[in-house]
Amino acid sequence: MATVECFIEGLIRSGLMAADEVHAVMVTLPPEMQPITTNSLAVELVRRGRLTKYQAGRVAAGKIEGLVLDKYVIQDKIGEGGMGEVFVAEHSRMKRPVVVKILPPAATQSEYYLRRFQREVEAAAQLTHPNVVIAFDADEHNGIYYLVMEFVDGQPLGHLVATRGAMPVKQAVSCILQAARGLEYAHSKGIIHRDIKPNNLLLDTEGVVKILDMGLARFDDGRQTIAAGDELTQQNQIVGTIEYMAPEQVDDSSLADRRSDIYSLGCTLFRLLTKRPSYQGNTLVETLIAHRTLPTPQIRAGCPSAPESLQTIFDRMLAVDPADRYQSVADLIADLEPVYEELADDESVWISVEARDGSLSSD
Repeated sequence: MATVECFIEGLIRSGLMAADEVHAVMVTLPPEMQPITTNSLAVELVRRGRLTKYQAGRVAAGKIEGLVLDKYVIQDKIGEGGMGEVFVAEHSRMKRPVVVKILPPAATQSEYYLRRFQREVEAAAQLTHPNVVIAFDADEHNGIYYLVMEFVDGQPLGHLVATRGAMPVKQAVSCILQAARGLEYAHSKGIIHRDIKPNNLLLDTEGVVKILDMGLARFDDGRQTIAAGDELTQQNQIVGTIEYMAPEQVDDSSLADRRSDIYSLGCTLFRLLTKRPSYQGNTLVETLIAHRTLPTPQIRAGCPSAPESLQTIFDRMLAVDPADRYQSVADLIADLEPVYEELADDESVWISVEARDGSLSSD
């Protein structure tokens, strides 16, 4: 651990505190804290609300780069994925909590990853909907590329199912309906998500579901950016998450369309209701083959209270041939809404969802 002098110097250089602010704290330390140590100073600054535990740990370790990104002050790390780390931050002037996704340093040296990041920024910037996480800003600061998004006080559905178990039927259908409305809006803007799954759907403390992570999105509206997206896809043939991926997306991710997102949403529905993936083999190849060859799984085998009408909808969502699926999310919503209305309220509905605890995943 750094010496006290190095800790204070790093704290000032990081931009988290000015020299006079540190001095103001030091002169008020009680005699029993003398001689001050790095650990005791860090603990005291956290106790006084001047630093978060994450900030104190970073400064003590000498890792001060990127703790202040222009007008955003990083407060805590809440997730990490292949396309970056995810942090809770605060706008220094507005004092508003936000989520900041930062491109990994190694990725900034790659034209491929920079273009993929730009594609995510462009996709996110077009979407303003109650069921989609809103993007506020994107920029580069001292070589660090970042995307600033709405802070959602809640948890990913994948985390909730893993920790609480399968969802009550009516709440699961509600979550899928909300996600479908967000997808319908994205599709209307010519954006295909390509990675719909439980961990990319956030349930907030008010029961609202929001789609996040446009990192794999592709444009489907005839603009020049489609070509860029296709070139990116060619460098990484399989784009998405295998357990939730439509068969045609495995063949060629550039061919994924709104029906592919519907397939992934169907796999998500099954996971919420049963806590199990719709198809899973012992190997990656077996899982891919299962999506193509095995019969559509029966929801009621893992969730006896699910109505038969829901199975009918699920069968159509998971049709192997895209032509046999719902051709639009609007058609899916039209069939799903009456099922939701007919479901009885369930006393076991998860009334509340805790605030984020660091479980957010970008994978």
